[in-house]
Amino acid sequence: SETGRTMQGSSQALGATSSIVQAKIFRIQIPLQKPYTVSYGTFNTANVILLRLETNTGIVGWGEADPLPPFTQETAASIMSVLKEVLPGVIVGNKNATCINGIHRMLDERISGNLMVRGAIDMALWDILGKTLGAPVCQLLGGAIRRSMPILWPFGVQTPAEDVAAIKEKLKQGFATFMLKLGKGDVNNTVARVQAINKTDFGQQVHLNVDANQGYTLAQANQLVSKLADLSSTLGENFNLSFVEQPVTHSCSVANWQSLQAKSPVPLSADESIQTLQDAKDFAVSGAAGVFSLKVSKCGGLTNSREIAKIAELFNIQLLCNSMLEGGVTQAASLQLACTLPNLVEGGHCFMSTLRMADDVTNFSSFCVDGQVSLPPAPGLGVEVDEGKVAKYCVEEFTITPEN
Repeated sequence: SETGRTMQGSSQALGATSSIVQAKIFRIQIPLQKPYTVSYGTFNTANVILLRLETNTGIVGWGEADPLPPFTQETAASIMSVLKEVLPGVIVGNKNATCINGIHRMLDERISGNLMVRGAIDMALWDILGKTLGAPVCQLLGGAIRRSMPILWPFGVQTPAEDVAAIKEKLKQGFATFMLKLGKGDVNNTVARVQAINKTDFGQQVHLNVDANQGYTLAQANQLVSKLADLSSTLGENFNLSFVEQPVTHSCSVANWQSLQAKSPVPLSADESIQTLQDAKDFAVSGAAGVFSLKVSKCGGLTNSREIAKIAELFNIQLLCNSMLEGGVTQAASLQLACTLPNLVEGGHCFMSTLRMADDVTNFSSFCVDGQVSLPPAPGLGVEVDEGKVAKYCVEEFTITPEN
């Protein structure tokens, strides 16, 4: 049968020796369409590290890292440096490019932490595996339970009137889930923004959430959840807020998160606080957050992100598939995983990153139509990378072969 022939061909492809013969690292900078302001600053450019791995069979796998200091400890410079160090000894020349678990064990022996470095390598390896087998990565992760998803649209720090006007415009474009980025410690404006949106009749269901990006002290966060609880009591069934994301710093204790969650009228979402499997375990066991914010670059790639997702599912915690200022490779990897997960928050997820840029080096944006993102049909991560555009936006590159 055709299925039998495909499976036999895939098995033969997987069994064949597949060596990584070359790695290229690119640091690219792509301007945003408009400045983006969050609690820790205003951004005008997306800084992306791309990793291109090529096998002896001619298959190319792409990975990506998305440093965003101070949100991430890793910087573009540190990621480039560590990749230059580990690629020659672990990746380039590796005789089994499709053994992702084995390569992760080798990485464990060479580096600790460096989740974005690991994430870029991990994405590229999954891309190679999918292309080797002729299957999309979601199929290798157990199969897609959805083929498309609604897209969340975020707004930077602005006034309540600007929020309402922006939502009305985005509703016309097909978006219905919105995230408000909050000013540093600005409790009153946050409550005013939520109240203004709650009191506006948009003519359809709108999903709303807020993200402080660690911008509040613990005292301010307590004040925020208290005021939101009052607003919830006042508005009753008309109160509309899905969750509050990362109100406090990543160093804030789990016990303090527990206290905040107990007082909050809505779930708290842990973003910067959830990076490792141990972080996920600590928050899950304690019930300190009702939502985990999953970012494949932040969390070390698809392999680690899937493990975090499993922990969340075990403890009935919902997931937001979130993003930073990401290019199409990371967005595609996130989508491949998201379409396999049963415990996603209701509403849209963060697949708008390339739509905010003046350009993209992939075709990911072509799968985002009318506020919905659809799975690409191609194998691997499913996106095509325009290497001409990579060269256009590249500010630094490095090539590694077995010879160097």
